[in-house]
This record gives sequence, structure tokens and C-alpha cells, in this order.
Amino acid sequence: MNADIFTDQLPNSDCATQCQWFDGNKETDALIAIAAEFIAEELTVTWFRIRLVCHRVCDSEGKTTFSASLAYMETEQDDYHAWCGLDCLNAMSCITEVLKGKNWSEAVLFITHYKGVSFYWCGPVA
Repeated sequence: MNADIFTDQLPNSDCATQCQWFDGNKETDALIAIAAEFIAEELTVTWFRIRLVCHRVCDSEGKTTFSASLAYMETEQDDYHAWCGLDCLNAMSCITEVLKGKNWSEAVLFITHYKGVSFYWCGPVA
């Protein structure tokens, strides 16, 4: 994965959250590539970058809730435009499998045309 092209996208950490680029292995990189493929194949307009943001919330009763949002940029100078992809759940399933066993609250997958895929996740500081 190519994190260098996305350094401006990583949020500034505050005292409650710690974010890091994902440094995976062959298996997790393959799952991230599959997630990216699910999303990229579905967007039929010309695009420069796609962003999938997944959130995970665990309540005091031990219940876990997941949510996701998709957005794309038509050009490098464009703002993100929200869209709803049918394969968003399949992509999110890949992301949750990659982060299995980690205490994460947010995960972001970037797909940039002709440049690659990058992925970071954030979790509460212990």
C-alpha cells in the first residue's frame, strides 16, 4: 500500500484517539484490495479518489454497531461527493475482518486512480 500519497488525509490525533496507517501482511492486503475492488467497480462516473469510512461503536452493554459512508472526488481539485454503493457492506466486511482483534473506532480506505490503495484506522488510546 502507498501511504505517502495520502499523508494529508490522516486526521490530527487528539487525546482520545490514535490513528495509524495500516501495515498489513499478504492476507490482510488481499482483503483490503478486495474491498477496494468491490467499491471501485461500482462507481460508474469518472473519478479520481474514492473514500470509504467505517465506524465501530461499542456501547456499555457490549453491543457493537457498525456504519459506513462512501464519497468520491471527480478530480484532484474537487471536493468529496457522497454516494451509496451496493457493495459497501461487502467492503466493510473485509475491513472488519482485517481489523479483527483490534480496538478500533474508525477505519478509512482510500482508492486513488492510477496511484493505489491506502488504509488507516483509529482506536481509542488505552
